[in-house]
Amino acid sequence: MRDRFDWQGEIRAIGDVLIDQLLQGARVGFDSFALRSDQLLDVALKQFDLYTVTTQNSWRGKRTTLSAEAA
Repeated sequence: MRDRFDWQGEIRAIGDVLIDQLLQGARVGFDSFALRSDQLLDVALKQFDLYTVTTQNSWRGKRTTLSAEAA
């Protein structure tokens, strides 16, 4: 949506959203997540601090460490 339609607004993941899907969802463009009711918010928020290095680029323009070293 962001590339094809130049969408600048929020993209929210809803439905059966699990904690282990948050990082991948954020990397591909989701801004917010409506977690399934049995998922714990405090555990979910910690997912975003798990890794300090990424190996793939994301839509947010963050370059990977590997790309930065190659430049």
